[in-house]
Amino acid sequence: ASVTALKDFIHPLSTSFLNAGSYSGTDSGTLSAVNPRFVKPIQGTYKLASGANGTENDASLIGAVTEKTSIYALDDDTLNIGIGSVPGNNDQDVQNTLVTLAESTQNFLAVVSPPEGLNTVQQAIDWTNGQSDERTAAITSNYAAIYWPWVQTFDTFAAKDRYFDPAIYAVRQMAYTDEVGDSWFAPAGTIRGRLTKPTNVEVSVNQGDRDSMYSGGNVVNPIVNFPQQGLMIFGQRTAQR
Repeated sequence: ASVTALKDFIHPLSTSFLNAGSYSGTDSGTLSAVNPRFVKPIQGTYKLASGANGTENDASLIGAVTEKTSIYALDDDTLNIGIGSVPGNNDQDVQNTLVTLAESTQNFLAVVSPPEGLNTVQQAIDWTNGQSDERTAAITSNYAAIYWPWVQTFDTFAAKDRYFDPAIYAVRQMAYTDEVGDSWFAPAGTIRGRLTKPTNVEVSVNQGDRDSMYSGGNVVNPIVNFPQQGLMIFGQRTAQR
């Protein structure tokens, strides 16, 4: 018996295929009305075209409401999403779009952070309250959570230590907590909040700093490097004032 090659059934994804939503096979009939999201990738090397670098173009990260692209692609009832984040991008418009979408859909929690390079706890607080050059609007939402400071981790690709957005590790601990406990347990503290891979924090926060970040109307979840216990998330609140 003869074997029909896979490429005769499904052509590698191309711009015309994605735009048309269908493909007429060479020998095997027609593949039509296919949603490209559910088409499995075909092994091979292909050139990327007509795209935009989201780290340099915040508008491409935000996307379009009508077409539900980029962040707006999360507005889909068929997707099982509980947490949304854009780590590494701390642009106000990008983060506000994510938080607003989380509120309007009520399907997920938006996890955000102040930018890298802040030198003091007060700068982080001012950022969350919309009183800094980088952010002019306060984050106030029970569908958002804020974490700071950035954490130092060894980057195996760059072969050096670098600082990473704490939102990455906040999301990680939420998933870990859901795995070892229950989804309503606090993803924080000495057990479920322990960060084992990072080695340091960008700014050290003491007890008074943590109180300032976490109370008095402020809504920042601190990440702390304790001398004995190590690094851990030491807050469990949303950005609801």
